Amino acid sequence: MRDIIAGSEPLEIEIELIRWAYKIVNTIDKALRAKSVYKAEELINAAYKMACEKLKKETARIAVIKVQGDLTREMKKTGK
Repeated sequence: MRDIIAGSEPLEIEIELIRWAYKIVNTIDKALRAKSVYKAEELINAAYKMACEKLKKETARIAVIKVQGDLTREMKKTGK
């Protein structure tokens, strides 16, 4: 990631992984902003399924929980 930020051309696999991670984080963000509990649960489940595409189930679960916690803390800091 440091090399990409520094200006190196990313490999195709790196682009794929960045897009995959972005989709998961974006889905969790939408879940946190959802107006209904049902929609939020649906989105969290979708993020978990995406995470399971490349991670073991337990690792995916932990990753989704961690991202959810990080986004929640950031939202509280920024008031959004």
